[in-house]
Amino acid sequence: MSQAAVTINKSDGRLEIQDLEMMEADTVLGWIADYLIKEKRYGGQWTDIEQRAKRSGKRTYELICEIEGLMTWQDLLAVFTSHINIPEATAVEGKILDVDSERVIISSCENSLVENARNLYFWHPIAIKGALKKIGNRDNVYLITKDLFTRVSSYSSHDGPAQAEEKDFSKDVMEILSDIIKKAIQLGVTDVHLYPVVEKDIYKLRYRILGDLVDAETYSLQQGKSLLTVIINQAKEHTPSLKVDEIRRPLDGKIVIPKESVGWHYDVDIRVSIMWKPDITNADVVLRILAKSDISSNTIKHLGFYPEHVEKLETAISRTRGIILVAGATGTGKSKTVNTLLASLPATKHIQTIEDPIEYLLPNGRQFQTFEYEEDSSGNKREPVGFAELARQCKRHDPDIIFIGELRDPETVQTAMHLSKTGHLVLATLHVARATMIPQSLVEDYGVSIDTISDNLLLGVNQVLVKKLCPKCKQAYVLSELPEWVRNLRFPNLDQVERLRGKTIYAAGYMPDCSCHMRVGSEVLAGYAGRTVISEVYSFYPQDFESGKISSFAMEEILDPSINILSDAVNKIEAGEVGLETLRSLM
Repeated sequence: MSQAAVTINKSDGRLEIQDLEMMEADTVLGWIADYLIKEKRYGGQWTDIEQRAKRSGKRTYELICEIEGLMTWQDLLAVFTSHINIPEATAVEGKILDVDSERVIISSCENSLVENARNLYFWHPIAIKGALKKIGNRDNVYLITKDLFTRVSSYSSHDGPAQAEEKDFSKDVMEILSDIIKKAIQLGVTDVHLYPVVEKDIYKLRYRILGDLVDAETYSLQQGKSLLTVIINQAKEHTPSLKVDEIRRPLDGKIVIPKESVGWHYDVDIRVSIMWKPDITNADVVLRILAKSDISSNTIKHLGFYPEHVEKLETAISRTRGIILVAGATGTGKSKTVNTLLASLPATKHIQTIEDPIEYLLPNGRQFQTFEYEEDSSGNKREPVGFAELARQCKRHDPDIIFIGELRDPETVQTAMHLSKTGHLVLATLHVARATMIPQSLVEDYGVSIDTISDNLLLGVNQVLVKKLCPKCKQAYVLSELPEWVRNLRFPNLDQVERLRGKTIYAAGYMPDCSCHMRVGSEVLAGYAGRTVISEVYSFYPQDFESGKISSFAMEEILDPSINILSDAVNKIEAGEVGLETLRSLM
């Protein structure tokens, strides 16, 4: 990131940063209104937006930017950079000095020739106005994504080493559970593991962070059982059909933690999975954290897709009919990719989603969740309502685009194909290991004809999530020879990997006081700055199926073996975005 202080050029009509202090909300509103009307085609709805703002007692720009999410972070950046010369930063550099009121990250500016220079990072342009007194003449001001702001402000150790908190079980155990979930959200945890080590008379709590399991807390056996009891009782409360009396059987349920308990924007959904130990008094628990968030601050590029992939995705999403399928294992970010694509569409598109559960909030989408089988205390049964039934109903609601959260059975797959035939664009996720396996899976597992696939399948995406190297900490080295473990990987062709030999690549390093540091329990994690997508994106055309060969190997040869997921990984290794160990994640 280049050092670029805020400079003003009066000749081209840009405003001085000081002018923001005198700037009325109407000025900002004028910028926003002009952008929405010209670029986003909101003209017909503008009056309604202003009237709703008056009824709610909110300023119009607050309703648009902070509540409704009608403008993405990229939209705001485009508006403000056209009036104020503030650059975008993709990383936070220097030592974290302060995180002020959740508005600005202040860091040292180590490479500057100006004495006492600092970097100031704002995640929302409006926040700059509220912090003008903090901006000095020597400071560099940048805009960053809210995602980066949250990650850095949560992970940074600017407050000094955090001591492991002593858990006071004299307070309500439900509060302990809320504390666990709150900490997990702050650290970007996807799963929480609680399990007994009976021979040591303890329960261990571990967090999955950036794909790895990390020790977080240790509880006594009795404390762990207390937490287990609370989790089961909460799951029973939110999942009436849960059979807690059959204590040998695994339990699957959900818990809803109120947003006030964890300091989040929305109530947090937690998927609970419990497996009993042979003693039937202890159990392994895994909690999947589903903290809904506004997806509108992301773009496909920010997720890690390269320009050629972005172009294919944007072309496919602009079509009026057909099917786009995103493949990958559980936890590889498939839903986030689809929702990010949908969030990029204009408000003139009617988007309906069917999910289980709803993980992200679309600013312009109408989102529905499937219903599970339920049985109340009186024994009255409520039958489940699944993806296929809701998808069929969507057709009667005049949608342009339908997102089906998961194709998991022949009925849902056939419904998706029918919706495509009747003039809808359908997006869905599918559990297969490669994008080139999609046609074979549709035929062999779900009974779809090759002709139907050739007429409807537009795009196949496969992705994995891997740890992204911290740009400040990463260490360079020359790869003189491929390690033996790389040669033993089951790639059909290692020529793509061979080109790394003799080149300079990077590995995770460590630098004191870097903002990538995370403290979890007694451990400090360093060297990585979030995760990025490794992907393959294939466009499908009717002529690709003329031979009738649909195996993964045949499809890769027909499409293009040089653009597979291995190629994307090697490109990112060469670029220094990820390390060589990323190759293990592809198998």
